[in-house]
Amino acid sequence: MPRLHSDLIKVTEVEDSLSTILRTNAIATAVASYDKKIVEDSLKVMVLVDDNKSLKLKNSRLLSLIFGLGVALLAFFGKWTYGRYQKQLVKNEQLVFEKEELALLNSNLKEKLSKLDTKSEESRTLEIKSSDKTHFIDLNHLRYISAENDGGRFYLEDGRSIWLDISLKALLDKLPNDRYIRIYRGTI
Repeated sequence: MPRLHSDLIKVTEVEDSLSTILRTNAIATAVASYDKKIVEDSLKVMVLVDDNKSLKLKNSRLLSLIFGLGVALLAFFGKWTYGRYQKQLVKNEQLVFEKEELALLNSNLKEKLSKLDTKSEESRTLEIKSSDKTHFIDLNHLRYISAENDGGRFYLEDGRSIWLDISLKALLDKLPNDRYIRIYRGTI
């Protein structure tokens, strides 16, 4: 029996050594597999880091491009706005000048009208000698004169009209300049 026991121990030892070898091989295979996995993951990390760097570079280029376009757009808009401002400034200056001119003309016109008002109170009569008689026309009642048949027709405020054998040029010399002007070739 002791022999059997020693044989059993030998068999168990052989079996243990076989199982240790198998375990060692299994562990070595697992370690090799994990090492391979670590190397693959390290390569993937390196690729991702490179991709990240290239994306950061692309992003910075894109950001620079967007910033440049923004600055260019801002400069264009500023120049356009300044141009419109300058045009409006010129228009405003012209309007101020026109306003001053109109004010001056208005004051001159008021002055002339005031002179006319004082003169209109005086009764002025125009004496015109025709071929057969002398006509007296009150200038306060005369509206206008128009050329007609080699003479002039006087239109009065009351609706009457008188035709006289006198040219408009000769009439214009006899009429007061501050009250009557030639507005057309055939009309005073």
